[in-house]
Amino acid sequence: MPKQYYADEATKNPIWLFQVLCDDNPYAKCWRTETVFSSREDGEAFGNARPHHWGKINVDWQVYSVPCEDERIAVAMASIRPDLVDEYSSRA
Repeated sequence: MPKQYYADEATKNPIWLFQVLCDDNPYAKCWRTETVFSSREDGEAFGNARPHHWGKINVDWQVYSVPCEDERIAVAMASIRPDLVDEYSSRA
């Protein structure tokens, strides 16, 4: 398969994870997902609106994209953000 195929698949139906830096592991940087968003802008607005709680972007928190398709969308998001399940189900 050509590289462009994999690049296209990696950006298909993305969900955006709002993640905070974990203090659990002193040997490696790890991130814990707090919630999910349908766009990077929404995730960044969420973090920037609460700097007293979350800290600085890309230092204390990040918004990270992962591809999500078909039935996995509902499974991945139902427990975290049930309000977004219908939006992603209509994309499939």
